[in-house]
Amino acid sequence: MRGHLLSGLAALVAGIVGLVGATPAWAHGFGARYDLPIPLWLYLLGAGGAVAVSFVIVALMARRTPGLHGYARLDLRRWALGRALTHAATLNAVRLIAVAVFLLIIVAGLFGTQSPTRNFAPTMVWVIWWVGLAFVCALVGNLWALVNPWRILFAWAEAGYRAATGGHELAGRLAYPRGLGMVPAIILFLVFAWLELVWRGGEVPRSLACAIIAYSAVTWAGMAAFGREIWLRHGEAFDIAFGLLARFAPTEVRVTNTALCETCGSGACGHGAHGAQEHRDCVDCYDCASRAAPDARQFNLRPWTVGLLSHAPVPWTMLVFILLMLATVSFDGIKETPAWTGLMDGIFGTQALAPLLFGLHDLTGNVMATLQTLALVVLPTVFLIVYMLFAWMMAAAAGPSDAEPVSAGQVARLFVLSLIPIALAYHLAHYISFLLLAGQLIIPLVSDPFGFGWDLFGTADYRLDIAVVNARMVWYTAVAAIVVGHMVAVYLAHIAAMRVYADTRRALRGQIPVLALMVGYTTLSLWILSQPIVKSSAG
Repeated sequence: MRGHLLSGLAALVAGIVGLVGATPAWAHGFGARYDLPIPLWLYLLGAGGAVAVSFVIVALMARRTPGLHGYARLDLRRWALGRALTHAATLNAVRLIAVAVFLLIIVAGLFGTQSPTRNFAPTMVWVIWWVGLAFVCALVGNLWALVNPWRILFAWAEAGYRAATGGHELAGRLAYPRGLGMVPAIILFLVFAWLELVWRGGEVPRSLACAIIAYSAVTWAGMAAFGREIWLRHGEAFDIAFGLLARFAPTEVRVTNTALCETCGSGACGHGAHGAQEHRDCVDCYDCASRAAPDARQFNLRPWTVGLLSHAPVPWTMLVFILLMLATVSFDGIKETPAWTGLMDGIFGTQALAPLLFGLHDLTGNVMATLQTLALVVLPTVFLIVYMLFAWMMAAAAGPSDAEPVSAGQVARLFVLSLIPIALAYHLAHYISFLLLAGQLIIPLVSDPFGFGWDLFGTADYRLDIAVVNARMVWYTAVAAIVVGHMVAVYLAHIAAMRVYADTRRALRGQIPVLALMVGYTTLSLWILSQPIVKSSAG
């Protein structure tokens, strides 16, 4: 997915395009440079202005705060197609396919050719799963909750153990520490980001397969110790990441028999729509859904973004996880800009730093990877500090209240879900060309997953169609995604402010720092995305 992770893929596309020596990074999908019809600064000014205008419109028009459990929803199981899609036979078939693909990834990585472009594993993991599935979860619904192979295989193991031992439980013998929260998931997601953005072994199928096996061992050990659903909620990084993106989606799984919540193994059930304790709705709790009778389950169509609305502050560790997601995708863009290249050139060209660089080389063997690792740790910390600073400004701008005061920490945890549309928008803007181009590699690979020269389905001779995307399309998609994502974030922040502050004036004052943060990040995001592919007509 990244330039160094799939360098073989980059070379393949570069050869097809015939753009030897082109400077843009493969992560942006193509080698041609697009000249903007107007100076870049006008685009940035216009995008920031659009976000600011959206704030005014929302402030004037959005006078009501949508309910968490009273929003409009339509059960898709009322129709035959909806019932067919949610039938147990359909779901089990999808789970079997998911497990088969998971095992194929590992086997192909271990025993197939080690060419990244001729082995099923790298394309399936970095392109179809990480990039493509993120879009599906955010724009359609939480498919990962259904196809998560770690969840499926462990559930099968639990069922087999109960059958063999007369009902004894396989997992959950230890109590999960209450204060630990999502710390395991934060650590594992940071490790994944390092594997994705820094580690050169990610392009080697066998190394990638070994990394998957290692993550599987950690995940199943956590499930065995604390229980499957407990670990999914606190330690399985991708269940949390895809679940957060799916809050944006227009579908939900709802259980009407909330009595099941009393025996739910997730540790976060029966508290309303994603954590509001004053409601007893059971939404997107897949432990309850798996135990509910068919007539107590709903598969609903709902308004976009409603899953991101919450009365209660999210836990601190969830706040950190969301900012980590946003920071890592931003880091991927930053390290492909000329500014980053200039910074690295300056560091390596500074004589005073030579002893330190030599020491790092002796210690780690790879100075560049060490510097990137340091940056990968520092950037989320910077994001956290900046966000907390703006949360403090929001609380200060809203002013004192006769009622119970709202601290900066509460503000930070109440508003952080409004950043999810920004993470989604940046993910779309940054990876759309990569998905459309590199995603085509899966077509020949399904016929020859090991790179042995097979042609199982007659698609082995497929060649990439580079005409599906161009620099102009990518740029305008990026602009639209970033601006719309920030507008949605402004709307969600406004709804959150109206819930926190009964006084409309205080709510609007408190949002001024939010607006400044959104406008600033809009322009920064578009500047980052413009660097590899855009040459401003002004310069």
